This record gives sequence, C-alpha cells and structure tokens, in this order.
Amino acid sequence: MDNNFNISFLLGGLITGLSVGALCLSTCSCLLLPLFLSKRQNLLKSFFVFLNFSCGRFLAYVTFGVIIGWLGSKISLLPWLNWIIPSSYLIAALLLLSYINKSSHACALEKKSNKKSVPFLLGITTGLNFCPPFVLAATVTIQTKSALWGGLYFFAFFLGTSVYLFPLIFAGALTRWGFWRKIGRTAGIIVGFAYIFFALLNFHSLLYSKKSIDAETIAGPAYKNLNLVDTRKLNVDSHGYAGKTPVIIAVDDSGVISNVFLLENNESKYVVEPVSKWLEQWKNNSMDFLLENVESVDGVSGATMTTDSLRKNLHAAANRFLALKNKSDNQLRTANHGLRITYRFARTVIPFIILFTIAVLVAKISRLQKLWLQFCLWILAVAILGFYRTTFFSIEQVSLLIHGNFPPISNLSWYVVFFMTIISPLFFGRAYCKYVCPFGAATEICYRVIPGNLQLPKSVIKYLRYTKYILLFTVIILMVVFSKIPADKFEPFHSIFTRNQTKIYFMFGLSVLIVSCFIKRFWCNFFCVDGALFEIISRFNKKIPTDETQINDKYI
Repeated sequence: MDNNFNISFLLGGLITGLSVGALCLSTCSCLLLPLFLSKRQNLLKSFFVFLNFSCGRFLAYVTFGVIIGWLGSKISLLPWLNWIIPSSYLIAALLLLSYINKSSHACALEKKSNKKSVPFLLGITTGLNFCPPFVLAATVTIQTKSALWGGLYFFAFFLGTSVYLFPLIFAGALTRWGFWRKIGRTAGIIVGFAYIFFALLNFHSLLYSKKSIDAETIAGPAYKNLNLVDTRKLNVDSHGYAGKTPVIIAVDDSGVISNVFLLENNESKYVVEPVSKWLEQWKNNSMDFLLENVESVDGVSGATMTTDSLRKNLHAAANRFLALKNKSDNQLRTANHGLRITYRFARTVIPFIILFTIAVLVAKISRLQKLWLQFCLWILAVAILGFYRTTFFSIEQVSLLIHGNFPPISNLSWYVVFFMTIISPLFFGRAYCKYVCPFGAATEICYRVIPGNLQLPKSVIKYLRYTKYILLFTVIILMVVFSKIPADKFEPFHSIFTRNQTKIYFMFGLSVLIVSCFIKRFWCNFFCVDGALFEIISRFNKKIPTDETQINDKYI
C-alpha cells in the first residue's frame, strides 16, 4: 500500500466508526449505563469505569482485527467463529449480573477486591459481539489479508465509535439520587437476563435448524389434484400451549374438504391425539360450513389453547380459499373473529391480573396477611387459574422462546402471564409462588387442612434445596441441545390441571400433592424448576436475605 492509500484506508475506518456510532451506542449503552448507575460514584470514578471498559473494547477490537486480517479469505472455513456471538452474550450477562449483585452490598463496595475488573472484561465481551457496526468493519478488514492493517483499521474504527460512548460518563452524576441507582440496577438486571436468553437462543440455533417440507410432499400423491391451503404461508397469528399449530387443508374445486393435516408442532403428544380427532369432524364438509361453525363447535377439554390456535388456522385457511375462488372479502367474519379473540383474552388475563394484584398487596402489606384472605386467594387460584382457564407459568414457556417459537403478538395473554410472572420476583418477591400459582396453592391448602405435619431437619433442608437448581440447569441444557423436549414433564402442574395425561404422569402429580399434605410446599421448596428460576431472579432484590441463619425464610 502507498502512503496515500494508507491514510485513506485508516480514515475510512475512522469515518466508518463515526457513521455507525449511533448503532454502536445502542448496543453498548445497555451494558455501560448500568455500570455507571448501579452504585453511587462521582464523575472521576465514572471516568475510570469508562476507561476500563474502553480498554477492554480496544483490546478486543485490535486483536480481532489482527486475526481477521491474517485469516483473510479463510474466515469462511472456520465455523467455530459462529460460537463467539452467543458466548460473548453469556459472558457479558454473567459479568454484568455479578457486578450489579456485588454493588448492592455496602460491605462489598468497601473491599478493594470488588469487581473492578468487570468493566474491562465487559469491554472485551462487548468488543467481540458481532453487532452491525462490528460486522461492517470486519467485512472491510477481511479484504486486507494483513494482520497489521486489520489491527490498524479496527483501531481507527474503535476511535470513531468511542466518540458516541464518551458522553455516557456524565450519567454517573445521577447516582447521587437513589432513584437513578435503582433504575440502573433494574435495567442492568433485565439486560443481563435478556443477554442470557439471547445466548441460549443462539446456541440452540447453532445446534439445530428446521427444514420445511412443502405441502405436496406432506399430503402425498393422493391429493395432488386438489387445492392445498398451507397455513404456514399465511402468517397466521396462532399459538397453542407449546407453539404454533399449522395445518394443511386439502379441498376440491367445489369447496368440500377432503382432509386436514396437522403439521409438526411442539404440543404434547397427549394433546395431539384428541386434537387430531377434533380436526376429522371437518372432513367432507364445505369451507362455508367451516367458517360458520369453527368458533361455535366445542373444543377439546384440557387443550383449550391448542384448540383455539387450530380455530384460527382453519379460519384463515377457509378465508384464503374462498377469497381466491370468489374474490370476495370476509371483513364481517374477520371482525367477528377479532371480537371472539378479545373476549378470550379478557376471560384469561383479567382473572390472572386481579389475583396477581391482590397477591402482591397481601405479600407487601402486613395488615392484609390474614389467614382467611390467604385461603380465599389459594382457592380462587386453584379454581380459576388451575381448572377453569389453566393459566399459570410453566418452564415450557421458556423452552418455546429458546427454540425460537415466539407466540404472535395477538396472543397477548401468553405474554402478560409470562412477563408478569418472571419479572415479579425482582419487584414483589415470591408473591406469585405464594398465592397465585395454582399448584402451589393446592399444596398449601393440603398442608393447612390435613393434620400430621412433618418438619425436615435443617441439615437435610440445607442440601436438598439445591436439587431444584440442578434440575433447572439440566432442563435448560436439554432445551439448548435438543429441538423438542417434554419440558412440562419436569413439573407436576399439568398432570393435575390438564386433561388427557397418562396415568403415570397423573399419579406423579397426585403423589406430590399427598406428600405436600405432610411436608410444607414439598415440591415448591426442593424440586420446582420454576421456583428455582424465580429464586435466582429474586436474589437481585435487596430485601432478599443472604444470611445463612435466615435459611428457612427463603422458603415459601
């Protein structure tokens, strides 16, 4: 390279950093701001935090630039580089959560051994995060085929992007007010757990990828002369209990349905069998008949969410077929369908929100912690959220998200229940587990009503309580490694409140209830993977006791 080209090449890296710095700000600020706001510090301390963070970014940028420049065209032959992205997400999340957790204890702040290296390490993991600006710089650097120029280009790129991050230092001045420190800690905790989720999602996508099979192959040669309506191509906003439930409808030119194929899904096999029989009733009927009756025909008991999802798929498929055939719209039908969706949403979410709100008030206000009021909450949770609407948090929901099976935004009830439950330990402690979880409420009622209670020795409790954490990490690893696992079978809730389960699974849930009659919250305290997840989140709540002498207070 001549001198003029050398200068223009480095200026290109600087200009690239300046031009995409806003994107870099959006990526790095979610990690950097919590470092400034999570604890009280002056402007000078904020500057040193920023300096450590920048040194980590600088080291990661230049090192990566040198490696990319040296590898050049060989970069495509190194598939292990794909693992850098989720690994950096996971490491950054653990470092950030560790930093915030330590900053909540005054005694830890006074120690020189406090996590002063965390900003530097976070800078490294952020520097190795393949955000859009980073990928853009790597695309240019790979063409140099030179370790020296690769490192220099990323150095210039680092300078350009750092201009946008420097003003964040002044956010540290806000930490003199406790309100902003609390916001910083809360934001950092949410970002940390979000990064863990993205890491698991990316790990799973690297280990497993789905291949779509066309409708003709699924239907087979017997239906080659019929019209095949594939709801996978219609972007139907439908979601059963464990993911989407697409179907293919084989229909002749006159509009008579020959068959309905239920495609691959993540629903339990004990739900799929009765649901498949439910679909058979539409065979040899017209599409007009389907549209008129799909909402009124009784669904499958114990599989309400799955049936509702199939209704939406059938409705969309019929509308599509008739629209193509008659070139007519179905606005009135669509409006009525929307009203039914709204009604189902209100019927599911409103009881949950009401019970959850009352539970939070009872948990936070000591004057409301009356036994009769607690019993009312437990009975309502079992009756409404358990048997009537079957609405509760399940580790199966986490499995769906890790597998990339996001419910459509129209299924707001799924998101409301999930996020209200999983975020609540950060603000309200274990209110959900104490009063709202229908299975936990059932075990509490059994323990209170039936005499002959047993107390386990503290030495047994001390070690037995780690079992649920082992189960939680086991099921998460299985979620990442395998495309489909029966995550719901790690918890007994479905055996009691969901029909069409095997006798063995039902006996498992019943045996847990029987043992809970004598040992308080036997499953919740020692084996519940949901409770383990909530307890990990609740540890970031400052009011959570950490003294070993308060071990029994950690139980529900």
